[in-house]
Amino acid sequence: MSDVHSDFTFIDYPGLQLGYGSTILTGLNNSGAIVGNYMDYTDNSGGGFLYQGGTFTPLSFTTYAINNNGQILGGDNFGLFVYTAGQRASLGALPFTPYGFNDAGMIVGSAGNSGYVYSGGTVTTLLVPGSLQTQAYGLNDNGDIVGSYIDANGRQHGFMATTPEPNYLLIVTGGLGALAFCPKRSRANIV
Repeated sequence: MSDVHSDFTFIDYPGLQLGYGSTILTGLNNSGAIVGNYMDYTDNSGGGFLYQGGTFTPLSFTTYAINNNGQILGGDNFGLFVYTAGQRASLGALPFTPYGFNDAGMIVGSAGNSGYVYSGGTVTTLLVPGSLQTQAYGLNDNGDIVGSYIDANGRQHGFMATTPEPNYLLIVTGGLGALAFCPKRSRANIV
């Protein structure tokens, strides 16, 4: 493995004292809009924010992701929602922590030993066959999902899955994993 050298941009929420606060970036879209969350340890205040064009816009909720439509996946004590131009569309309480959000409004996330996909009001469990644990962390606008799983030997691997259709799933695993697939629509993505 070789080192990858990249240009880094360091982003900290304004006003945080060095050593007394944290900034976590949770999402980025193709236009360069970034969402994240901050915590100020001096007064235990915090919240979400949108960072775009060098400007921070504070948000009164936790941010999870932003899609290319500029919609922000957020949450507060009342549940999850999609935030668009100042308006919240409630998703209620989903049974998982969300990590990915695409332009079609699909959401992926994880809880316990399972990955989950939310689409069109339906939550579907995502499990790599034979795994002890499956975690879903991201997805693209094609509905391809990435994450990790733990096999029966306790080893962690990466996977990519196409959007599950009823009773069908294509899993491509990383490392020394195996390729498991079932009949699928005509679109096949084998890496």
